[in-house]
Amino acid sequence: MRRLPSHLPPSAAELVRWAEASGVPQLAPDMVPGAQAEELQKLAALGALARALAPNAVETWPESVASWARDSPAEVPLPLLGRLVEALRHENKDILAAVYEHLVSGVNRRRLGTFFTPPAIVKHMMEICQKLTPKPDHVVDPGAGVGAFTLEALRIWTSASVAAVDLNVVTLGLLAARVNCDTVQSDKSNLNLSAENYLTWIRESWPSLDGVRLVVGNPPYTRNQHMTRKEKQEAQQAAGDLITSGLAGLSAYFMAATIRALRPEDAMCLLLPGSWCETRYGRELREWLWGARNRRIVAYFSQ
Repeated sequence: MRRLPSHLPPSAAELVRWAEASGVPQLAPDMVPGAQAEELQKLAALGALARALAPNAVETWPESVASWARDSPAEVPLPLLGRLVEALRHENKDILAAVYEHLVSGVNRRRLGTFFTPPAIVKHMMEICQKLTPKPDHVVDPGAGVGAFTLEALRIWTSASVAAVDLNVVTLGLLAARVNCDTVQSDKSNLNLSAENYLTWIRESWPSLDGVRLVVGNPPYTRNQHMTRKEKQEAQQAAGDLITSGLAGLSAYFMAATIRALRPEDAMCLLLPGSWCETRYGRELREWLWGARNRRIVAYFSQ
């Protein structure tokens, strides 16, 4: 049996071992681009976990997510499920993110730029957002992952609609299951799951949202080298004249597309790699931020 890192929470380690031993058929590669066959098999098993955590909610999820949960032939042992639910409700650790990180290698997560945000950073960013006025009517989590920002948004802005947008069927399903286990008072009906590219979503769904809108989260850190020609073309179209170089990573495109979509009353708070601050592809973004006169702009840097 593979030895797991000592810092992995016991409930997460137990879940990793269960997924590794499940032996179920693998997911189709396009459901989680970048993951290898062995990893896709383990991710298929996690569909049973999502189904077990949220049995009455599965059919309300986007079809690609619902089918992943509904069709998984695995079964989660009840004792394991009970321990996991208890841990999700009471441990101050991002258990499902830890599980995903140990089932899919860092190298293979790069295709979708899937890297999870430490709780302390999520807390800091949400504190910043709470100082923004007025309160948002809609909160959008781009590249939502397993829902660190989504869950906090539901807790903080109880009357706002919260959109979790992510291409990764597995992480979006884990997010939905995780919200179902949350004991903090929040209206779960306010959550909207979108299994699609955020750059498509912000073009097609964002304009219909009335009121004050907030985009907060950790965009995918997909590098330029891992994007297809078609993906680059669509991203450059979404970014417009804020990115003219073909060397930008996906997070920079998310930032540019969001800036272009903001109305005066809207706000944005994103966690970004620092490369756009000094590279050629970030020049237009830097110029826009430097020249903005009608918005409050704050940048925090960390190593």
